[in-house]
Amino acid sequence: MFRSDFLWDLNSECIRDLWVRARFGGGDVTAAANAATAMDDIDAALDVVTTDRATYGAAMSRFSYAISNLQITGENQAAARGRIMDADFAAETAP
Repeated sequence: MFRSDFLWDLNSECIRDLWVRARFGGGDVTAAANAATAMDDIDAALDVVTTDRATYGAAMSRFSYAISNLQITGENQAAARGRIMDADFAAETAP
């Protein structure tokens, strides 16, 4: 089941952890090892964010398709109802 609150918590937690590490625990990023660690952390955070964005995009696409399908079905039903009413009226008024 799609739980947006869970994914939002993951994104928030990932970004918050990245900020805390960069702000307080990252140390000097001019050293090669620290810079590589910082880049790995940033890459991991970006992977989480892009995966979540893809999940949201797929869900939005499915909802968009379902909405479009329901709108077309409603239009078809309204047109069919009109044709039935026209046919009933024609049958009742015919001599």
